[in-house]
Amino acid sequence: MAGFTIDQHLTARHARLRTWTIALGVAIIAFVANMYLVLAFGGSASMPAKISLAIVIVGVTVYAILNTNSAIRELAAIRKDKVSGLAKTNYQKAYNELPLSQFMQISNILYVAMGASQIWAVFGG
Repeated sequence: MAGFTIDQHLTARHARLRTWTIALGVAIIAFVANMYLVLAFGGSASMPAKISLAIVIVGVTVYAILNTNSAIRELAAIRKDKVSGLAKTNYQKAYNELPLSQFMQISNILYVAMGASQIWAVFGG
């Protein structure tokens, strides 16, 4: 099976990075919106409303984790597809040195912390 051309490789990489960035932006906006709802209504809300808010928080957290994990796995797979015209470029060398697995782990820890702290705020106060 033939590999990527340089154009196909860069297009795939940049397209995945772009969609990941958009999805992360959506997740962060959702976390901020959830925090607003928690601060504005969390303490005085009825139990069904608190449960609904908690479910939304869990959904946003899971979405952010799944999106990050799939994006990083795809970027790692694209990185493994060697393209002869890019192999010796500084751009490819820098891309190969990116700590993708560490970024995935740190991102997941932060998402879980944000989600857990929001749920704690809903039911703890």
